[in-house]
Amino acid sequence: MKANQFLGLLKFFHNPEFMEKLLSGFMHCQTPEVYRLAAQEGRGDKFESCVMSWRKDRGDAAGGIEFTINDHLIPANDLHSITLQDQDGDSWLSCWFTLRLPEKEADLERLKQDLTRLKQEFGKHFVFIPAPSTRTFLERLKAASPKPMWAQEITYEENSVLWSARCKSPAYSYQREFRIGFGQCEVHETEPYTFQVEGGLKDLMYSNVSLQLNHVQTGEIFFELLDL
Repeated sequence: MKANQFLGLLKFFHNPEFMEKLLSGFMHCQTPEVYRLAAQEGRGDKFESCVMSWRKDRGDAAGGIEFTINDHLIPANDLHSITLQDQDGDSWLSCWFTLRLPEKEADLERLKQDLTRLKQEFGKHFVFIPAPSTRTFLERLKAASPKPMWAQEITYEENSVLWSARCKSPAYSYQREFRIGFGQCEVHETEPYTFQVEGGLKDLMYSNVSLQLNHVQTGEIFFELLDL
């Protein structure tokens, strides 16, 4: 194996029932607005899929916000929401962790820290899709979904002008996200998109397994996901 080689995808759950539903083929995808309004650590991101968002109902301060139409100033008190984003807009999202082979010891320690944080924020239960099964997984989703699908590994940039459904702030880089998007939803949509993959997905995934990274010659265990 080579450094940074793709090993597979991980998804974490607080509720094991949700994990079992995924294994049975039930896909539950959230809207960006749900994440923009969420307050939970790791899950909430008021700049999800956008350059900037301002929400009165979220309690955002009006200071510094000025909105004009044809040189006519709209008072801040009359504004309820503002969203600036690129032409791709919003999609319903299914979010995964990208597991790659660390190159150096420092990379291994960072990986362990990131996985520990993911388990704290999203739950200790998990499914793992090995790299050889990932293409089949995506093909099944695409065939089963009535809405068009895209999928890619997320990039992380300091420049907020670049933030979109496919690029996020480095503050979230520990999530090492692989994102699957479906269709195009309205900015304020909060209803999830769900669909069923007939036959399920259990043959492509392992759930709560003893997932280890170890030295092929010495057998030394570098980390065990269940122990993190």
